[in-house]
Amino acid sequence: MTNDKGRVSPALHADPKGAVLRIGRVTERLGISRSTIYDWMNPASPRYDKDFPLPLRLSVCADRGAIGWIESDICAFIDSRVTVSFRKEGLK
Repeated sequence: MTNDKGRVSPALHADPKGAVLRIGRVTERLGISRSTIYDWMNPASPRYDKDFPLPLRLSVCADRGAIGWIESDICAFIDSRVTVSFRKEGLK
C-alpha cells in the first residue's frame, strides 16, 4: 500500500508481532489486571510465573519509567497457556 504521496509506507509492512505493547494493551490481551502482571513478574510473589515474559525498559531511567512487552512474546505466552490447557483437558 502507498501513502498519499505514492510512497510505500514502512508502517504498513511492519510485522505486527514485533510491536511493543504497553501494559494497558497487555492487560486487555490477557484479560487480567495490572497487579496480576506485576505479581507474575515478582519472584517474591506467590503468584510468580517464570514463563511470563519480562518487559523492555522504554525509558532511560534505570529504576522507573515506561516499560513494554514485545507482542510476539505475549502471543507465545498465550499459546503456551492454550497448549497446557488443552493437555489438561485431554484435547489435541
